[in-house]
Amino acid sequence: MAVGFCNSPVSDLFILKTDANGNVDGCCPEDAPITVENVTLPVTTLSFDDVSGPDADTPTADNQDLGLDETDLCNGEDCCPTYAGTMLVQTLHACINAPATLTHNGDEVLDNDDLLQFILFSNLSDTLGSIITTSNTPSFSFNPATMQTGVTYYVAAIAGNNVGGNVNFNDPCFDISNVTELIWHPLPEVELQTDNSDVCPGDCRTITATLTGTPPFTLTVTSPAGTTTVTIQNNSGTFEICPPPGTPPGSFTVQATALTDACIAHARKGSHQPVSLCYDYLYC
Repeated sequence: MAVGFCNSPVSDLFILKTDANGNVDGCCPEDAPITVENVTLPVTTLSFDDVSGPDADTPTADNQDLGLDETDLCNGEDCCPTYAGTMLVQTLHACINAPATLTHNGDEVLDNDDLLQFILFSNLSDTLGSIITTSNTPSFSFNPATMQTGVTYYVAAIAGNNVGGNVNFNDPCFDISNVTELIWHPLPEVELQTDNSDVCPGDCRTITATLTGTPPFTLTVTSPAGTTTVTIQNNSGTFEICPPPGTPPGSFTVQATALTDACIAHARKGSHQPVSLCYDYLYC
């Protein structure tokens, strides 16, 4: 063994492995931190120069230069160059029909055998114990079997030794970043209803829209009266349908053709619950 500095962003002193010829062969943090007790240093006699000023009490070796530039040897996590980097702090609101992509700042520091991954978890007090899923990118898709809408989840970067394509949580140099938040929102849905489905010539009918999602909503409907777009501020709202003169007798459908909410602009054609009206001269 020898003692000196590793090529690392950490400025502390490192213990270096050496080959049979005494050449530096690697840095202990790539495998595991080595404590001072594990190292056998060459026997030597240290003396201290009798000088004053900033160089006072600088150790020198009588028979061998140990390469000690500091009096303290780093140990444990402080010796590890592995760094998971940082996440952009935000609360990302995402709809369940598309992947949610968060932002990693790209400032990780990895050894040759390290891997960077991202975890989505549910409990800040039990990060590793509440991991829901792991990804090689900061992008996650909604899984109804393990996730819920309206719940705050957390995303962090992790780094450590690559074992079978996954970060080894038991790596002594395992590192985890700060966290960012993710909240899933359901897709907006609408159901149209009316208290009276019979419409006489010249009359209008009030349609009630019951919505799920994140208000406000923008709803577009089609009928023989044409295309109507309304903005609804809450999870329920009303609008009127007035068949124009000349509309032939019989039933017709009021159909929602597009719906967006505050979560995301999301057009859905023909997938919402319609309502049927009957335009008839005989009962008017």
